[in-house]
Amino acid sequence: MKRITALIVISLFLTSFVSAQLNSGSKFIAGANRFAANSYGDKDVGSDLDADKYFNMGLNAKAGYFIKNRIAVGALADFGYSSLKYGTSDYKTTYSNWLVGPLARYYLEYITLIPFAEASLGFGSSSSKTLFDTSETTSKHSVINASVGIGADYFLNESIAVEGLLNYNINKQKPTGEGATGDGHVQKGLGVSFGILIYFGVF
Repeated sequence: MKRITALIVISLFLTSFVSAQLNSGSKFIAGANRFAANSYGDKDVGSDLDADKYFNMGLNAKAGYFIKNRIAVGALADFGYSSLKYGTSDYKTTYSNWLVGPLARYYLEYITLIPFAEASLGFGSSSSKTLFDTSETTSKHSVINASVGIGADYFLNESIAVEGLLNYNINKQKPTGEGATGDGHVQKGLGVSFGILIYFGVF
């Protein structure tokens, strides 16, 4: 009985802290934070040819401020880079993209597992470059990305939460390089992300 009482008291104590973290004036950072980098070679089994070499990295960060209880506004930043060097030729291709823009969130409940809805709009650009011997070709695009989604934060303590987010993205790219023609293209689809969220509450 004493153990059950202690668990209830701890649960209520933690819930009160979590509730305060979502009140007006609180802040969060590193929402759905993502940093990834990898480098690898791709070679056919039994081949004597050099392997194709790949490298890519990505960084995504979010920050927000609660303007009212359970309602937060903030900003996002996203950067990606990748390269490919063919082992069987002198071709090398690099690709980079970045986005920045506003976001808004609405949290549903003051409990340890807290669902939320999120909407964001990002503006940026992407570029690719292909080198072959002494020749070079480039491509540049402006990028607009709109996203809406639902997710949940599971609080490990009063300040740190593990987050999962399922969102639907519309990504429009339009060529902007010298001599560019056409209206570009649109990508649509679902995305899933996981990360760590850090909250700074006002008590």
